[in-house]
Amino acid sequence: MISLDPVAYMHTTSYEKADVPRQGSLATDHLGVIRFLPENGFEQALEDLKGMEKIWVLFWMHEVKHWKPKVQPPRDVHKKGVFATRSPHRPNPIGLSCVTLIEVRGLDVFIKDHDLLDQTPILDIKPYLPYADSFPNAKLGWMEDAAPIASNKIFWHELSLKQLAYLSEEGVDLKGKVETRLKHFSSPSASNRIKYLGENIYLESYKEWRILFEKKDSHIEILALLSGYEAQELEKHPFHKAFVTKFPETFASSAFAVYTAFKKKKGEKLL
Repeated sequence: MISLDPVAYMHTTSYEKADVPRQGSLATDHLGVIRFLPENGFEQALEDLKGMEKIWVLFWMHEVKHWKPKVQPPRDVHKKGVFATRSPHRPNPIGLSCVTLIEVRGLDVFIKDHDLLDQTPILDIKPYLPYADSFPNAKLGWMEDAAPIASNKIFWHELSLKQLAYLSEEGVDLKGKVETRLKHFSSPSASNRIKYLGENIYLESYKEWRILFEKKDSHIEILALLSGYEAQELEKHPFHKAFVTKFPETFASSAFAVYTAFKKKKGEKLL
């Protein structure tokens, strides 16, 4: 029988799985603090980390409730064996991330470029050693034929900028979250909650919001932000009702209907 106790817990602004980047290295400057438990001698254990740029963080993915033998990775349209992927849905939900070390202050280890949720139990940290941990010419198996990691340029249409400003005034900040999720988007899947609607138009589901965007090559334009609630549900969600009242052009029977009406009104393609 194996028994493990956390040595620390993560403290960050990512509270839900939807907020976490697919890979920490793809979300630069995503900050957090690993706070080690007191009265265990961990102050001494953390000595000599100073000067190291990268560290490995071994953690328990506490929000994962079940595992799947086959999963669809973000860069492929076919399911793969979970042990040939980095999916969190594993028999033992152990996570391993290489993060950037900022500084150590007592029991607090400040990091960035991570993909951990707030309150994630930390099992261990280790130094990253380039001579032992880096194998840039290693074969990648099925991933050698997978779609390359996209690096999209994100643009915001005038309407979506107005919507962002309105939401920001109400204390809702979607811009950074949306851009982080779409910067490396290549193809729709159940895991990224993005659907293809036709004519280069996609719809992303992010929490209770829907993001309508157009993609051509490596250019993405955010066309509009939509409420994720149906008309009959709005009475129970006054904030979304106010949003729909403010921007009635973004509320229709379907996201594609919004796009069609929007395009007809403008009389032109948006990209």
